[in-house]
Amino acid sequence: MDSQAPGILGAMRLPVSSSLAWLFSVLLLVGLVSCSGQEPEGTGAIRLAQGGIPSGWISAMPGASTLDAPEGWMRIAETIEPDAWAETGLPGVFRAYVQVPGIGSPPDREDAHELLSGDQKLRSLGTSMEGVSPEGLRDGDYLVMGDEVLLTDRGGAFVSGELTYVAWHRRSLLDSGKAQLPGVTSEGVLLGSGEVLTVDLPGFGPEGATLHLAAGAFGNESPGEPSTMSLEVEHAGQIVFQVDYPKHTFCLPMPVHLDLPDFRGGELLFRVQGDPGILMLQNPVLTRLGSEREDERPDLVVFLADTFRADNLAYWGGDPRLTPHMNDFGKGGRVYTGAHAPGSWTIPSQAALLSGSYAPQVGIDGETFSLPKNLDTLARRLSESGYRTVAVTDGHFVSEHFGFDQGFEVFLESVQHGEFDQKTLKRVQSVLDADDDRPLFLFVQSYRAHTPYWVSDQSMAEHPELFGADPDPADWNFAELFERVGFGLDTRDIRTLRAEGTAEQFVEDVDNLKRMYQGASADLDRGFGSFMEQIEAAGLGNAFVVLTSDHGEAFGEHGGWVHGTNVHEEQVGIPLILQGPGIAHELRGGPVSLVDVTFTLAELAGVGPGKHWAGRSLLVPASDGAAIFSFESPSSDKPNNVSEYAIYQGQRKVIGPMDGQVVLVEPAQAFELGLDPDEEKGIPAKGSWGEQLIERFATELDRATKAFAKADPKPISQDDLQKFKAMGYFGD
Repeated sequence: MDSQAPGILGAMRLPVSSSLAWLFSVLLLVGLVSCSGQEPEGTGAIRLAQGGIPSGWISAMPGASTLDAPEGWMRIAETIEPDAWAETGLPGVFRAYVQVPGIGSPPDREDAHELLSGDQKLRSLGTSMEGVSPEGLRDGDYLVMGDEVLLTDRGGAFVSGELTYVAWHRRSLLDSGKAQLPGVTSEGVLLGSGEVLTVDLPGFGPEGATLHLAAGAFGNESPGEPSTMSLEVEHAGQIVFQVDYPKHTFCLPMPVHLDLPDFRGGELLFRVQGDPGILMLQNPVLTRLGSEREDERPDLVVFLADTFRADNLAYWGGDPRLTPHMNDFGKGGRVYTGAHAPGSWTIPSQAALLSGSYAPQVGIDGETFSLPKNLDTLARRLSESGYRTVAVTDGHFVSEHFGFDQGFEVFLESVQHGEFDQKTLKRVQSVLDADDDRPLFLFVQSYRAHTPYWVSDQSMAEHPELFGADPDPADWNFAELFERVGFGLDTRDIRTLRAEGTAEQFVEDVDNLKRMYQGASADLDRGFGSFMEQIEAAGLGNAFVVLTSDHGEAFGEHGGWVHGTNVHEEQVGIPLILQGPGIAHELRGGPVSLVDVTFTLAELAGVGPGKHWAGRSLLVPASDGAAIFSFESPSSDKPNNVSEYAIYQGQRKVIGPMDGQVVLVEPAQAFELGLDPDEEKGIPAKGSWGEQLIERFATELDRATKAFAKADPKPISQDDLQKFKAMGYFGD
């Protein structure tokens, strides 16, 4: 991978005279070397931030208060001047903006913030107006909504003087030692304004070194003027480097590559100054200066198009005009036409992909959505074997909160709305620009085709077969259509209604929703084309690239809607294409699963499978006797906790019921997918080959539904709950 490739962010490469190079020492002592003056052993890349930074290495300049906090936490204080307050329109209520809003509450605290008038601590009402009565407000009552403080002060005693706003932030994630800011969870360190990191380091050897990292500042700008933080590096009593970073509420650190031909070790001071804020030093890695890539294992890339039906692609019978870039990608790789998702919604399916095990095996059920800690994930195995592991996701369920960051040195999740190029592609480019000569495992996940289906004007204009000639975007209102259809409330099969000519308006609304879904899928396809251009431009032309999805999307087929409601083909049939060196174009049938992708990528990296991994290699044809499974994995609001599983063997499929994670004896339906790909001609499984199939694979099915790990349920905040509901989860 070419670390010099230009990108959206434009990686910096500085000579030794710009000694930000010394930053490699910030984290070098973390479990890798000691301060004994010994040179580090070995060659190749040294990860500098594994395990985090001991808080004792950080001190505060006079006046700074970030260290007045419990272990693992930061206390960021800023002054609110009298002229910063503005009237809100509510009598006696004022607002002011703060530069660093609090995130998280340390032990024995209820809030992520404080508001002080001298020594007096004012009364916090939380972060929401819900339940707050204007009549019951007292002078000094305040609440924090985002970056805005609302303060009741009818007498004007507080807003007329200086107030101090205190924000609480985690110094690190205590269990992993990783640093975290909105949108970024990474090996690295957070430094607040007014903090100094001091460390005495050995040399790296006569060859010199190159430091690879990314740095960025978190916080809001000061009203009316740019807001920056300054990083200074001091060596032997001299400031050898200084750089200003503008603050952003979504922290995407900028990659930096620093050549250090004369580094011989010594004491370094790293000083952060400027406006209140937090500076992140992300994933520093040290390599020997001038060394070529020593690890010749291939780069590995997974592009997961969330909620993407297999029949969006021509190889699965879709309109070739809808996804031309993905169709072209298939021409250069192996197309697995019998691919199926291990689950019918996001968390269980992507958990299986990343952990190599079916969701029931890792304890994911209707109550527990998070991955258990310390799983033997694909990312962890690759990272421990020397890969750089990075994820770029759209957040929500695929987030650090639910444990999906395990094994990833850098986990970038979206905390903002934005189009694919401004959200996904920009973050991908930052990953490519941060190349440190190690082989890369890059996982990219996008909700671009997910509800609420948003179609760009470009896709509407380019697809008259969906939207007609000269379409007016105002005529395509997702919210109105979605409400009229009432997804999940109607259990009739849409195909039967269409054939009977009944419920015509309902059928038309459903068809229009599907057109919007297909338009959003066309937008995602265009983004995938741009993504592949990035991969090529970065020098990853010899990477193994997987294009797939985690589940499909139902529009009334079999009475199912959206996803997570059954295990029929429209919900668990997914595209799967593998492209890379030595992979000739072919269409390969037979059932395969995302757990097979896990196994195969590890195989390509020369890494053995995990103890509990359920997959097999995609590089060889599947055995005729092999089977895979799909699970509905319902959420806890499913009536009576009843769900479904499916067994696939050859062209045959059988569906049976489950009670929670328990497989029930009574099978339901069986299908010959080669003759009936849309599952319109199912036969009763009982008394047929379907029942025999269940008996044949009973042991494997039992193993796939028995948990070997357990996670604690992760609470979902009210703010996050509203975001999930906007995506169609958790009802109204």
